[in-house]
Amino acid sequence: MTASASVKTRSGPKPVDTSTKSKTGIKVIIVGAGFGGLTAAIECHLQGHDVIVLEAVRELKPYGDIISFGANGGRIFGSWSKGYMLKRFLGMLHYYHYFDIRKYDGTKIVKQPPPEKIPDAPTINGHRGEMHMEMYYYAKDLLGIDIRCSSKVVNYFEDDTGAGVELQSGERVTGDIVIGSDGVKSRARKQLGYDDKPHSSGYAVFRTCFSAEEMLDDPLTRDFVDYGDTFTGWAGPHVHFLLVVSKGGQMASWFLTHLV
Repeated sequence: MTASASVKTRSGPKPVDTSTKSKTGIKVIIVGAGFGGLTAAIECHLQGHDVIVLEAVRELKPYGDIISFGANGGRIFGSWSKGYMLKRFLGMLHYYHYFDIRKYDGTKIVKQPPPEKIPDAPTINGHRGEMHMEMYYYAKDLLGIDIRCSSKVVNYFEDDTGAGVELQSGERVTGDIVIGSDGVKSRARKQLGYDDKPHSSGYAVFRTCFSAEEMLDDPLTRDFVDYGDTFTGWAGPHVHFLLVVSKGGQMASWFLTHLV
């Protein structure tokens, strides 16, 4: 078992349980440090495997706006380090008071309450970039997982002794298992015969994220911020618009989906 680490809080150092199962001697290479890659890395590490994460970008940054994880995701986060990561996420969540659905002309259709909160498996709505960075620091700094940026994978290979990848730099990294979490234009899926090129759904989306402070100054938008976190949608012919106000009314995100 590994020793517990400590993280500083306002009240002083707080122990974080970073113990793992007994070492298996299995070396796992994970390509991609997004939510999928980091989740796989954390799970493998806690099971006692040796993990290396290879990420193409030079530096991870808190990009994005709102992301939602269902109850199964909340259950997984809650299983890490005796709930440490889930507690971190719960401190930055978006808890809307209702989902107000309207017609495009403003006519109200229905106002739905939020889903019931399940303590051990909560639905999580939060800022994508902030949550991603929290997971990254947990994996890298607290668990000590080897995460290497500027490591673009250009080829996958395997033989009778194991599997590995070749980096753009020419370096070869070998192990027992390779997990491809390399997102869109996945080289791993293509090499396995799944050349899943994107195809048009017939719709396009515009989205943005910004400070909600100026919405307080306009009587037409003030109500969306005054209530703290809100979720409002307008539905029209082949188009819908969603407005999410989060972080206690401090941040706003909107999404416009329309027929191309």
